[in-house]
Amino acid sequence: MTPHDTSTTTSHRADERQPNVPGGVTARLKARRRRIGLIRKRTVAIAASTFALIWGVIFVQLVSGHDPALAGSPGEVLEKRASKSARRAVVVSGSLTLM
Repeated sequence: MTPHDTSTTTSHRADERQPNVPGGVTARLKARRRRIGLIRKRTVAIAASTFALIWGVIFVQLVSGHDPALAGSPGEVLEKRASKSARRAVVVSGSLTLM
């Protein structure tokens, strides 16, 4: 590595990496970095808010007593499902009947 090789430096400033770059290019690089930073911040904010929203919905469901794991024995769950399906209208041989 030569003393002038800046390919492995950790500095992110365009002025230090490329001293002979025209001003317009430097301004475009700074604008691009600014846009990239905004996109990253927005992505993190959206991901965090989506996670918090989903977690909040689950929390409210559990606190309100609608925990599916605490619904009871599997037989009770099946009976509830059967009673719901029994209330639905079923078409039997061309006529509408309730089961």
